Amino acid sequence: DFKEVLSDHIGRYFYVKKNGEPVIEVGQKIKAGQEIGYVSTVGVNTTITSSYSGIIEEIYIENGNPVDYGRPLLKIRMVIAIIAEKDCAFLYGRPLLKIKI
Repeated sequence: DFKEVLSDHIGRYFYVKKNGEPVIEVGQKIKAGQEIGYVSTVGVNTTITSSYSGIIEEIYIENGNPVDYGRPLLKIRMVIAIIAEKDCAFLYGRPLLKIKI
């Protein structure tokens, strides 16, 4: 099962830091809420986070290219298992339940 992470902003999408280090790359495991880059509009940078947990299958937008509302940024292969992280369990990348420790 695959999901797409969509842009919530208009501007230029960056996923490579100024020092040349990528924030994300194809094949990388990511978690829901993890930073996947930022959109820059008129010098204001807005952090973009993933809505899903899984593995990045494809990055649709080249670093620095323009995006607008609803444009797909990434293709994520969903995790098909329950993963416990801190105080929450996830199923298919979405929070399933809160765990009190």
